[in-house]
Amino acid sequence: MHINTLQVTLHNGTKNEKLSIGGNADTAKSQRQIASAKSNFLRTLGKTKKKIYCSLVGESGSAILPSKDRDFEKDVFPISVLKVMIFQRVLELGWSKKYFEEFDRNAVRAGRDSHKPERIGKKYQWIAHHECMAKLSDNFGMMEDKQYCGPWQLYIRDIDPSWIVPSTKQQQWKSHSQTWWFPYHYGHWRKEKDNTVWLQDNKDLPAFSQLIKVRQQNGTSWLALEALYKINEPTPPGEDRYEKLSREIWFAIRSYLVRSKDALNIFDWLKKQNFYGNWMPKGIEKYHMFVGEFYESLCFTYYENAGWHSGWSEKTSQQHLPCKSLVTTDQYFWESTSHDCSIDSNINVHLPAKEIVDAMRITQPRSDGSWYDNSGHLVAFDPSIKETGPGAMLIRKDTFEEFLQDNDLEILWIILGAKQLLGGSYSSESDEDKGRMIVNGVYRLLDGAIDGNIEAQFRPYRTS
Repeated sequence: MHINTLQVTLHNGTKNEKLSIGGNADTAKSQRQIASAKSNFLRTLGKTKKKIYCSLVGESGSAILPSKDRDFEKDVFPISVLKVMIFQRVLELGWSKKYFEEFDRNAVRAGRDSHKPERIGKKYQWIAHHECMAKLSDNFGMMEDKQYCGPWQLYIRDIDPSWIVPSTKQQQWKSHSQTWWFPYHYGHWRKEKDNTVWLQDNKDLPAFSQLIKVRQQNGTSWLALEALYKINEPTPPGEDRYEKLSREIWFAIRSYLVRSKDALNIFDWLKKQNFYGNWMPKGIEKYHMFVGEFYESLCFTYYENAGWHSGWSEKTSQQHLPCKSLVTTDQYFWESTSHDCSIDSNINVHLPAKEIVDAMRITQPRSDGSWYDNSGHLVAFDPSIKETGPGAMLIRKDTFEEFLQDNDLEILWIILGAKQLLGGSYSSESDEDKGRMIVNGVYRLLDGAIDGNIEAQFRPYRTS
């Protein structure tokens, strides 16, 4: 449905006049209404204000009201009319000079920074803006013959009402602490003084099977479906972290479901691969979806149909896998740099993939990234939401093993990591062949245990 006439009310003292603009309205009548309203409006202005008004919009007022020939014949809703609608709605909501002018004039000015105290008038403008956008989306189509499916397409949803936690405990930029789900403490930063020797030493790498299968304090065993772990050499007090060369170890854990009949074949194939370059399939961060919209919502269906969620596939960014596999996780991401001042930092939460959620019949009743079965038992969660540590997606081992057996599936893990140097200047070092140690690994769940191995290879940056 399209709007044939648009009515805009101009406040003129105690008198309101409604103008019919554009569409199929009688042109002569519309122009007379506009001229009359403009004349009445100008009579309310003093000489100084009238001079300012005319210098800004001209005697005709064409900068305020749209030209029918210019805008409406193109079937494009004019921004100028939208501004008038928003201003009218701000007045209707209750803003007045009497009550708010002094506060708004003295409000803290912080430029275009999104996290700041705002004027009362600005808050009314935001309300009016979203109301007007809702009316437009209900009555006008999108440009370029795009089909309108929901507000997420407009990228204007700046608050997620389904996420109610101001901040998580996830260590996003810091060196990760040792936790019950990351039971690895590295204490060999300067055991070997020479950087090249340290880079080539693979004896201090963790036992990755103990990072895939972890045990909570209450004795419950969990499997890490996905995680990214990073530890950095401590920076001496008073020094900048990147001022001098420092040491870092990081590794990513990613997992896939495969059919049992294909498991051995793809496991052997993966053991021959180098995962450097991050070419294996991975879950995609959803930037414009509420956490409560995972996974039964029009929004998720829209992105799923657009190819954001690949499901079972043998495709990768470089080559085809020997068989179809399923990435076990997705990610919810919401930026704190938006206008959502209800959160204190970026929210990045790992989630189990839709296919796992559907097959295991688990739900997140509180939209907080924790998934429960029908009996109310916790089945999958990201522990860093409530506990300090690195982000990870954990799933309860005994429940997940039953799911795998019932559906004739197996799970495989790949490991990609590195020991490397950061900061400083390589030219200031005497060694010419510093590089990094690349770690690749493949693991599987076999008879309840984690089976597999890694391969660590030193790669110099410079070769003779």
